Amino acid sequence: MLLSAVVAGLATQMTFSLIRRPLDCTDSGALAGSYFSRRFFIRLALSEVPALVGFVGFLLTTEPWLYPLGAAFSAVGFARTAPTRRS
Repeated sequence: MLLSAVVAGLATQMTFSLIRRPLDCTDSGALAGSYFSRRFFIRLALSEVPALVGFVGFLLTTEPWLYPLGAAFSAVGFARTAPTRRS
């Protein structure tokens, strides 16, 4: 279960680089749709996967450290997902 929690966390972080489509800056409506509808919510959903895998691992093995491991990967994903001035 440790391996699955780590693999889920690393796979989630690596898929963030695949979701780097350019933003549509033709007008403000297109910009809002291209960022919030696509990248933000997809990244947010992917960030939750490691915590879910860690929680399921905890339920199956009763090892309490699996969930915090998954939650740490999720926290990194949430931090990378948060809007910044640059994005």
